[in-house]
Amino acid sequence: MNFATILNPDRNQADGTGLRGADARLHLGPFLSDALVMVTASGASHYEGDVLNAGMILTIKVDDRTVMEDDSFEAESSNIDFRTAASYNFVLKQGRETDVEARTDPLGEGGEINNTRNRVTLQCFALATKP
Repeated sequence: MNFATILNPDRNQADGTGLRGADARLHLGPFLSDALVMVTASGASHYEGDVLNAGMILTIKVDDRTVMEDDSFEAESSNIDFRTAASYNFVLKQGRETDVEARTDPLGEGGEINNTRNRVTLQCFALATKP
């Protein structure tokens, strides 16, 4: 007995890497029923350099609208890893399409200059709901 039907079983994860930040995107829909979309994202970055304030911010966007953010920040550091995670849920109406994005960006004077090894992972599961 199935309790939930995943409408996007073959396209539910995207990963990104980058020099100054990272982004990952997924396009969802259209589906034959309304869908409860569960979004989770995690990000990581590494700072190594002079003792400065540094950090990173993780942003989740739905159709270019920011819906959730999380950050990791250190007042002064010379060598540190940053990790963040965030989640968001929404209903996607039958027949509609949407774009979901997760991105990491540097924070602080040091982060802007010396953040490296930026990664982001985005997962979206669209679950069928009764009309």
